[in-house]
Amino acid sequence: MKIRNWSKFQHFKNKNSMIWFKVYGRDILNDPDWHDLNDLQKSTLFELWCLASEKNGYLPDNRKIAFRLHKDISFVNNVLKELSLWLEEDNIISI
Repeated sequence: MKIRNWSKFQHFKNKNSMIWFKVYGRDILNDPDWHDLNDLQKSTLFELWCLASEKNGYLPDNRKIAFRLHKDISFVNNVLKELSLWLEEDNIISI
């Protein structure tokens, strides 16, 4: 699984493991899909962006996400479904 449009968040395209990413406030504030999220979804999405920054936009499996974010696996499974608009499924690459 990968963050949708991850390249939009990266300034350096040739780096595989970036521990930072860019977010333009105007893009977020003008995005109706962002405003449709509740506060918990927004904060979790931001944490997923932080996690994805370690692997060029790719997220680890749900169990590892739960561990890294200190959340229950059931929470992670549910929130990933809720945030599906912000994610891309990628069955080829597994990290």
